[in-house]
Amino acid sequence: ILYNLSGLSGLAHLLGAAVAGAALDGNGDTPTGTARLPDRVVAITVWTVYSIVREEECCGSDKAALLHLIVQLLAAEGSCNGPRITEVQSACCSAINAVVEGDARLGNLLIDLGGLPLILGYLRHYVATGAHQEQLS
Repeated sequence: ILYNLSGLSGLAHLLGAAVAGAALDGNGDTPTGTARLPDRVVAITVWTVYSIVREEECCGSDKAALLHLIVQLLAAEGSCNGPRITEVQSACCSAINAVVEGDARLGNLLIDLGGLPLILGYLRHYVATGAHQEQLS
């Protein structure tokens, strides 16, 4: 519904709210006072961005803004040290791939944003935990 009403800018706004809600201070509170969106809502939003970017030759300059938000969201999700990879982490990595694919400028931006260590951590954890085996079965 949000995409139909506001397009990618509506989804980007929702991602921005997710980033703000995911940033916790030392007390476990959000510094902006923004409530944390449920992980399922965040994951669905990121998967929607992924689908739109994959299906359409769209976005132009919006891709850089989307990439920035998705990398921030992945960073806010924390490291992949737990026993499971979250749906938000998985969605973020897939969306980053879709946004960056075939555009060297966006690949450079991904590096500048510090996204490569996040993605590599995700991939290492994915292989080490055998998560890829779960998804194949």
